Amino acid sequence: MKILFVSPPPYLPNRLHRMRSFDLIRILARKHEVHLLSVTINKEESKEFKEIKKTCKSIKVIYINPLVAILNCFRFPFLPYEVAYCYSEKVRKTIKKIIDKENIDVVYLKRLRSAIYLDRSLSDQLNSPRVLTDFTSEESRSLPRHLRGGYTTKVVIDTTDAMSMFYFRMCQAHYFPKNLFYLWQAFLYRRFERETMKKVKNWVVCSEVDKKYLQEFGENININVVPNPVDTNYFLPWRSGTIPPRRSPFGHLRGEKRHLRGVASFSPSRWPASPKLQRGEPKDSSKVERRGGQGNSLLFRGLMDKPVNIDACLFFVKKILPLVKQHIKDVKLFIVGPKPHRLILKLHNKNDIFVTGFIKDIREYIGNTTISVCPLRIGSGTRHKILQAWAMGKPIVSTTIGAEGLLYEKDKNIAIADTTEEFAKEIISLLKNKRRYDTLAKNGRKTVVKHYSFKVIGQKLETLIQNVKGIK
Repeated sequence: MKILFVSPPPYLPNRLHRMRSFDLIRILARKHEVHLLSVTINKEESKEFKEIKKTCKSIKVIYINPLVAILNCFRFPFLPYEVAYCYSEKVRKTIKKIIDKENIDVVYLKRLRSAIYLDRSLSDQLNSPRVLTDFTSEESRSLPRHLRGGYTTKVVIDTTDAMSMFYFRMCQAHYFPKNLFYLWQAFLYRRFERETMKKVKNWVVCSEVDKKYLQEFGENININVVPNPVDTNYFLPWRSGTIPPRRSPFGHLRGEKRHLRGVASFSPSRWPASPKLQRGEPKDSSKVERRGGQGNSLLFRGLMDKPVNIDACLFFVKKILPLVKQHIKDVKLFIVGPKPHRLILKLHNKNDIFVTGFIKDIREYIGNTTISVCPLRIGSGTRHKILQAWAMGKPIVSTTIGAEGLLYEKDKNIAIADTTEEFAKEIISLLKNKRRYDTLAKNGRKTVVKHYSFKVIGQKLETLIQNVKGIK
């Protein structure tokens, strides 16, 4: 089957961003011919397609001028700003061209905002886009003659999260005037979701929580849950103080013996001092020190310019970490992820809090820290930060909202805490209780292999594609 996958650039080397698109493409390409159409406002991101090119039959990248994107937000004020920002008539026309040329069976739209590219005539219906479910007989009049008879292209939209739910939660978590902005975006997204449901009948989300929310709209649509996949051959358990195996996502495992041998013991003071980062500046801190963490070390990772991660990180450092240090004075926190906000950069003290910025291989920090923390207070969907730590056999302490949507069992494969005192208590317990630490680590890995591996998610995805196309 031929699939056109429409997505922002699906792979960045730090494996902290757009991993779902990257992994879904790899899974689909095992049985299908995948053509990628990627839309970006950053020309530098076109350099990040080295790996995904090995998987896709063809790749087309369309660049949107940032100034045009900003003007679109003023041009279409009643669309969610992310949707208006990404609108491009060129993208819409390119989708049709690729369908014509390659005889595409299924168009897989990644992110809700991609629905705007299937609009027939946005200029005729200002701020009220008509999203196409299929390219039916009416639409086929514009197709080449040899494709007209019985020609249909099915559309699947993978929103991952329920976007209006996310923005409603952002509204509840912020004060005036920010809450008004988030409330307005929530209503716009709810409207856009409802309009899209009338046209696109095949939806994909990553959790049952998001599915239940969207079902409350009462529209007659087919909502499929396809969780975020994890490459369990890439994110492997490994002993602290070792260098992770240099495994290409498309090749065999290399450097495995080196991985098993390990290196010298860990000294917390030898972790990288804070890079002198400016916002958005890529910095590979992993080159400074590649050794690991048998010490009392914690990891918070994510895109550090995102409001949900900024809020969680500041909350953890100000409210939870001091309580932990009352009992374990040598505990250290590593804040890992690209584009750290200025408030995050200020946390770095070269003593017990380290802000690394951009890194090339997140496995080195997951593997060389003792516990991963997920103190999120806002959000929707499911967290890669938990799934990847599970896959590498590292215990997680998370809030309920942080673990929402995942198949977790409290005190079996994860520690859950929703107050500052409970969160600190769970961290202290895991650092001091080896048996409990090992239990959570072992069960976390089992959970990923059983429910989130490429094999499991691949089966769900294949069933979805076959049902959408009407193949029994």
